[in-house]
Amino acid sequence: MQPMTKPERRTQTSRIVGNLAIGTGLLLTVTGEVQVLAALLVLIGVGLRIEAAVTAGH
Repeated sequence: MQPMTKPERRTQTSRIVGNLAIGTGLLLTVTGEVQVLAALLVLIGVGLRIEAAVTAGH
């Protein structure tokens, strides 16, 4: 297995943080207390996942 380059590492980190943000936002939605924060986290997570997909394509 070859070591990851910096762009690959950044893409992987964006995916992981995006997944965590989406998961946290969805968990906050279930509790129903802070809906604005939950929506913001989900949007940030989706944005990070899109960024990771775009940068991985190059």
